[in-house]
Amino acid sequence: MEIVTGYLTIDEMEEEIVSITRLLAQQGILVVTITYGGGCDWDQVTPDDRIDVSTPLLSEFIEHQEDLGIFRLGRSDLAFTSNDGIVQFLLCEASDIHCCTDDLKLFNCFCQHWADKYPESYQQDSQLKRRRFLSGFEWVSF
Repeated sequence: MEIVTGYLTIDEMEEEIVSITRLLAQQGILVVTITYGGGCDWDQVTPDDRIDVSTPLLSEFIEHQEDLGIFRLGRSDLAFTSNDGIVQFLLCEASDIHCCTDDLKLFNCFCQHWADKYPESYQQDSQLKRRRFLSGFEWVSF
């Protein structure tokens, strides 16, 4: 299952990274694995790089990657996955954040959090090419 925040400003993305960190820690997820995607500086990293980061240090790690010019928030892709593989987040180059999980508890936790905070957030079903806003019930094609 996948949910997406919809477009966020850089400040909103930074705030949401802090919120995600807090919510993951509350769920007992204390380590995430970082991977790099489109828009990252391939002279410094590769798509095959995997870096384990303590969840409480995630915000600082991402800021450091920006300071080094490896990653640009809202303009590059950076994914992080829980150490058990149960949930993945993508800080997307389209200036939004994706959350993918089959864990119903985590899914509901982030659905509620994002529905309350971001009115444009939605659940996406890529296989059926449809989405529904988290604040509603109707699926629409895309």
